[in-house]
Amino acid sequence: ILLILGVVAAISKGGIRMGSQMIMEIDMPLLVISSFLLFFCLQDASLSIFEAILLFIALIVFLVNSMRTDSNSDDQDLPKASAKNYLMILVGAIGVAVGAHYTMHGIEKLSELASIPSEIIALSLVALGTSLPELVVSVNAARKGKSEMAIGNVIGSNIFNTYAVMAIPRFVSDLKIPANILEFSLPFMVGVTVMFAIISTLNKIPRASGFMLLILYAFFMLSLF
Repeated sequence: ILLILGVVAAISKGGIRMGSQMIMEIDMPLLVISSFLLFFCLQDASLSIFEAILLFIALIVFLVNSMRTDSNSDDQDLPKASAKNYLMILVGAIGVAVGAHYTMHGIEKLSELASIPSEIIALSLVALGTSLPELVVSVNAARKGKSEMAIGNVIGSNIFNTYAVMAIPRFVSDLKIPANILEFSLPFMVGVTVMFAIISTLNKIPRASGFMLLILYAFFMLSLF
């Protein structure tokens, strides 16, 4: 929210517009609900299997709702996916899996060498690294006048991260939530999400607000260290 929308709004003349009413009436409330749901699920410093199932069900509901909305579209000129597109997705998925393995190895080594808790590196360097592809997509979309895609990218990514990235790993292993995440990062995330929803009521994110988002991102990164 802070980095991607901050950059896109800051480089766009007149800021970025929210686009369709669907974003404000459906996607934005779902984003706010997901952040509060995660906040309450993690208050006991862990994620139970029941809570993981709850998050996973919420993910399915979100995906089904998104597909229904897409199927109701009146646009009949959408291009069809080719075999090359599916192959690129498969190759990309393998690359992500391999990259994840080496990322985890790198986090452990950096944590040992710098004597910095691994969750701090995850909150800063890893989060930044995983956000860079989304940043490139959003910037390109904004330059082509498709700011709605940039907004949807950020909202969808946050909802998916809340539900899938928390729920699915819990089915494999226990998740223990560090105290500093509960005390600072998690409340900060909820606050930023609510702020995003409030700003969105203007139906646009002004350029000045973009710089404000970037300042808050810098404050978050500095606070981590």
